[in-house]
Amino acid sequence: MLGIAQDGGLPQLGCNAPCCTSARRSGRRETPACLALHNPHAAKVALIEATWAVPDQIDHLLRLIPPRPQSAPPVDAIVLTHLHMGHCAGLLHFGCEALASDKLPIHLSQRSITALTSHMPWQQLFTAGHLDARPFEAETQLTPSPPFEPVPGIQVQAVPVPHRDEWSDTVALRITGPNRTALFCPDIDAWGDALPALLDGIDIAYLDGTFLDPAEFAPRDPATIPHPLMNETMDRLDALGQSRPDQVFFIHLNHTNAALHNSDIAATFKQRGFNLAQTGDRAAL
Repeated sequence: MLGIAQDGGLPQLGCNAPCCTSARRSGRRETPACLALHNPHAAKVALIEATWAVPDQIDHLLRLIPPRPQSAPPVDAIVLTHLHMGHCAGLLHFGCEALASDKLPIHLSQRSITALTSHMPWQQLFTAGHLDARPFEAETQLTPSPPFEPVPGIQVQAVPVPHRDEWSDTVALRITGPNRTALFCPDIDAWGDALPALLDGIDIAYLDGTFLDPAEFAPRDPATIPHPLMNETMDRLDALGQSRPDQVFFIHLNHTNAALHNSDIAATFKQRGFNLAQTGDRAAL
């Protein structure tokens, strides 16, 4: 786990509320939700999401895994869930002004490819050969795509989910290793009836924990930024009983989310069997 915050991170630009002023005073920094997939036997690593904090996140990753050959790229592939700011802005670091990667595989939906390759500055990442688009077939909501392997031995399936799809569609990711399967779902408008299907066969779930309290939406209209509230998610997971995953971690927490700032709230979640993800967390598949 390389980041746990919502797209703007913590502290967030322009926020003078206590959540961010205290973070600035203490030097605390939480970066947008990001996960790395690492197969130590193949010495390969993939990045799920390319956040604006990708240089720091990859530096953190490289401190956690065995040294890579000097000739190797920092990562061997990228997977994107959608094109909102906190999930794709870091692609610019792979262009000619920075890393200048050479045909780095990037797995994303065809609609996302069309959006990126049709507009500058993203277009030049592909025309100049820095990124090599690998479309996954994910069209029907909640129906997993055929598996692909951004890292040898780790299969990923894209599962379309409802979200604010202004420029691209949005997917959750099923990530399967030799022994266990994880779900990465940082963004969804509402669970509806989706949870049982999304969690079928899942051992570890990383779920949208953007908001805890409806008051966090103010002054914005909740209809413009829909997300399930964390308590609702926990209630729904409790109702699943034995079919609930063994481990559940909340990610993509907004800077206003009290669970980020109040250890008592996090402890209450823990008592119910739920966790707040932490940067540096690892899970074996």
